[in-house]
Parts: sequence; structure tokens; C-alpha cells
Amino acid sequence: MSEKRVNFRVTPGAGIAGYWINVNGEDIDLDEGQASIDLPVGGNYIIWWMTGSPKSSIAIVGKDADGRTVFEVKKSEIPPTRNQGGGSLPFNV
Repeated sequence: MSEKRVNFRVTPGAGIAGYWINVNGEDIDLDEGQASIDLPVGGNYIIWWMTGSPKSSIAIVGKDADGRTVFEVKKSEIPPTRNQGGGSLPFNV
């Protein structure tokens, strides 16, 4: 199966205490909000979770080795009455 390198960047906003991402069922070890992993060409998915103050948010972007954006979460926000939130997104590489 063919693979491509994908570079992930997570940008936490003010009020975020912690966050986690999982791609295709595997936790991703982020170094200062960044990681690079090889993914199979075709369908993939990302799941994210965050804790912090209500209405605080994170942004997540994944780009292939050519710099093409393969997915982008511009703003994932913790609900106003909660201290945690998350989401998921399918994407193709």
C-alpha cells in the first residue's frame, strides 16, 4: 500500500489546558503541537479532544509533503457550558 507523509499542527487558543489527537486509531505524539507521520493513500480520519475553559478552542491542520492542505479544522470550540470537547473528521491523502 502506498503512503504519504502528513505534517500535523495543532494550535491551542487561550484557555486550552490540554489536547490530544488520534489518526486512524493511533494516538499521535505531538512535539510542541506538531507531528509528521506516514499515512496510507486514500481515506483516513482524525479524532481530537481538548480540555479547558468554556468556549476556548483549537485549530488543526494537516499538510502533505508538497504543502497541500489535506484537512483543516479552523476552530473547534469547547461548548459554553462544558470544560471539554472534541470532534472527528474524515480526510483523503
